Amino acid sequence: MFQMLVIVLMIENYIKLNIFFNFKIYNMDFLDYLEDYIDTKKYYNKLNKMDNTDYKNIINLMNINYTKISNDLDDKYYSVKKINKIYKCDKTQFINIVKEFLDEKYILGIFFTRLIVNYI
Repeated sequence: MFQMLVIVLMIENYIKLNIFFNFKIYNMDFLDYLEDYIDTKKYYNKLNKMDNTDYKNIINLMNINYTKISNDLDDKYYSVKKINKIYKCDKTQFINIVKEFLDEKYILGIFFTRLIVNYI
């Protein structure tokens, strides 16, 4: 009887841990490198309240604004960075696209945070 209880508790803890770690995997963390300079939590809170249409719109707005800026850039790294127009976007896709685009570059992080402020 005691062994059965221990097994049930182990399974319960295993499920709780999986739920916790799965949440962390999909949690937004792409602005964490800017935490020393800005309050990233306020951006994450706003973004977490948005729906898939908002995520799609933000990606496409990034595409439009960054294309305009990159046409004037004379820089090998930033002028070749591209964002493709998308037609559907869920939270996971949004996180992946933004992470890949920002690539922990401070100037792109500032560009993104400014974009979010303008979008809201």
